[in-house]
Amino acid sequence: MTDIAAPSMRELLGQDTPSNWGKWGADDELGALNYLDAREVLRGVQHIKSGETFTLQIHMGRTESPGDPLWPGREGIKRQNVLDESTWDGDGAPAFPGGLHYADDTALVFLQGSTQYDALGHVWYDGKLWNGYDARSTVGGMDKASVLPIAEKGVVGRGVLIDMARHRGKRSLDKGETFDHRDLEEAAAAQGVTIEPHDILLIRTGWLTYWYELNNPEQFYDGFCEPGLTYSPRSRGMVPGQGDSQPGHRHDRERGDLRTRKWRRTSAALRPDAQSRRHTHRDRLARRSRRGVCRRRPMELPLRRCASEDRQRHRRPRQSRRHPLKDES
Repeated sequence: MTDIAAPSMRELLGQDTPSNWGKWGADDELGALNYLDAREVLRGVQHIKSGETFTLQIHMGRTESPGDPLWPGREGIKRQNVLDESTWDGDGAPAFPGGLHYADDTALVFLQGSTQYDALGHVWYDGKLWNGYDARSTVGGMDKASVLPIAEKGVVGRGVLIDMARHRGKRSLDKGETFDHRDLEEAAAAQGVTIEPHDILLIRTGWLTYWYELNNPEQFYDGFCEPGLTYSPRSRGMVPGQGDSQPGHRHDRERGDLRTRKWRRTSAALRPDAQSRRHTHRDRLARRSRRGVCRRRPMELPLRRCASEDRQRHRRPRQSRRHPLKDES
C-alpha cells in the first residue's frame, strides 16, 4: 500500500488509552468475551422466539459477477476436487468395500479472505499484542491471543442487531461514513430494542449489499474506505454509571464500553456489517424482532479500516506447524 502521512497509533489514541490488559489475568486471551458465562447464555436463550437460524458467512468462491468481496491484497478461495465420480472412469481407481465412491476436495484460502473472526492479537503496535504479549510470539504462527481460545470457548449470548444503514434511510452506508456509540443508542431506540451489559452487537452497514448491488469491483475499490464505528476514548459531558468510580468523561477501561448520559453499557463483542445475504435483511427485519442469540462471528473493532487504491498483494503467510487455527489471527 502507498505510504500515507498519518499519526502513529500512540499519537492517535493518546497516552492514557482505555485498556483491559491484565483485567482477566496475565494469561488471558479472550478479553471481554470473558463476560459470556453460562448466565449470559441463558439470558440470550430467553429471547429465542421462532427458532430460525441465519448464517453470517458470505458465499466463498463465487463464480458469477462481482465475485467475492475481498480486502485489498488478498485472493479468493482456490478449491479443487481430489476425488469425485470421474475418479472411477479409468483404471487405477481406489476400490472401497461395498463399491463405495465419494467426493473430497482441498482449498487454499486466506483465513481472512472471507467472513471471519479477528483474534485479539490480529493487529498490534509498539511491539505488543493484546494483554501485553510480545509481538514476536506471532512469528511462524500465533502463540498468544490467536483465534483458537475464542473458538474453543464459543461466542454465545444475547445478540442485538443494529441496522445503521436503515436507521439513516439508506440501503448501505457511504464510503468512509462513520457512527459512534451515541448513534448506536439512537438506532437501538428507534428499533425499539435496548443495548444491555454484555450484549453481542451486530451492526449492519450495508457494505456487502453495496458490493453485490454495485457489481463493479473497480468502482467499489476506488477510494476504498469502509464505513464503521469511530473510536472515542473520551465522551465529554457524561456522568458516571451506577457503581462507576471513574469520572463521567472517562471510560472504565472495559473494551466495548458504550456510555449514555445515565449509565454505561459494556458489550462482550461487536460485529460490523451483520448482513450476510442480500435477501436476509430489509424484508425480514421489517417483520421480525431485532433480538436474538448471536452464535457466529462477532468481533471487536474499535477502528474502521481504510486502504489506498494501490493494492499490492500481501506476502503469503509462512507455514506453521502449530495448531491450524493458530495460523490465523
